[in-house]
Amino acid sequence: MIQGIKRWEMVEVVIPANSGQTTFRINDQPNLRMDSTQDIVILGLEIYNANALPFAFQSQQPGPTVAQIANTALTLYVADEESVHLIPCAKLNALKTALATATDYFSDTMQEFKNLVSVNWDKSYFQVAQPYNFAAPNTQFCITLGVSYLKLKPGEWAKLTAGQTKGT
Repeated sequence: MIQGIKRWEMVEVVIPANSGQTTFRINDQPNLRMDSTQDIVILGLEIYNANALPFAFQSQQPGPTVAQIANTALTLYVADEESVHLIPCAKLNALKTALATATDYFSDTMQEFKNLVSVNWDKSYFQVAQPYNFAAPNTQFCITLGVSYLKLKPGEWAKLTAGQTKGT
């Protein structure tokens, strides 16, 4: 379990009305980008359905339904490869609301990650199993991803992990 949130960022991806697409790119996230000015370590991620977060803060668009979350997966590019590939967004739905039912999928805790650095946000994306307009036209909505992270001085991550075995 993540021990206290020190830094938090909300990432929003607006899904257009009547969308027949199956892939939705995430824009670059400067506050979450590891570069020459900062080392960023992602600690945890969570997604919010419309019951938990009715409207996104930046876009003011409504949140996704439980069914839309269940139809969606997240892929994160890490160091130029799909390291986190098609993780179901239902697994990232960490908030149980008062309106929760047996079909309101959620996890009991925020999805934690270990040593998740160098995320290329502008190559990362949400993918759906069926287009959102498959059964009927969808209204515009926003997928909101909460990101818990550490911000370190440039090069500090390499010093902290020196001598540790790096996974492949």
